[in-house]
Amino acid sequence: MLLLSTSGEYPIRTPLKELAPRLDLRVFRQVHRGTQVRANAIDSVLRDESGRLTLSLRGCSDQFAASRLYAYLFKPMQRPR
Repeated sequence: MLLLSTSGEYPIRTPLKELAPRLDLRVFRQVHRGTQVRANAIDSVLRDESGRLTLSLRGCSDQFAASRLYAYLFKPMQRPR
């Protein structure tokens, strides 16, 4: 697993399945089975025509697709494309 930050990428040997229960749910949000994001790093949440949500993070050019299972966490933040 990789930890992405504005200063670089850092490998983490602990599996997300083991790490996730220790993360503060007020600080981190699960985006996908293998992806967690810091809530205050979310720049925007866009909804496409099919209803899928995509997250953009501050300082990161990558976009992250939210799985349907976790989309409810981001619906209050969304705006249509």
